[in-house]
Amino acid sequence: MNCIDLLLKDGEAATMLGCSKSTLWRRVSDGTIPRPVKIGGMSRWLQSEIKAVIEQAIAQRDAGPSGLVVLCLLLKTSPSSRYKRDNR
Repeated sequence: MNCIDLLLKDGEAATMLGCSKSTLWRRVSDGTIPRPVKIGGMSRWLQSEIKAVIEQAIAQRDAGPSGLVVLCLLLKTSPSSRYKRDNR
C-alpha cells in the first residue's frame, strides 16, 4: 500500500504550526519553512514537511539551552515579550 502525503492549504499548515497565515508566509520568505508546491495557481505544503519543521524545532529545543529561545527564533520574537504576553 502506498502512503499518500497530504497537501495542506496555507491556513491548514499555519494551524499545524500554531501561527497565522501571514506568519507562515513570512517564515517561507525567510527560509524557516519550506516553499510550497505550486499546482496551477494553488500553493500547497506537504504535511510531512510541516511535521519535519516541528520535529526540527523540538530537536533544537532538546539540544539547546532554552526551548523558549528556540521557539522565539522560529517565530522571530523576543523571549521577554513572549513570556510577558503568555503570563499576564
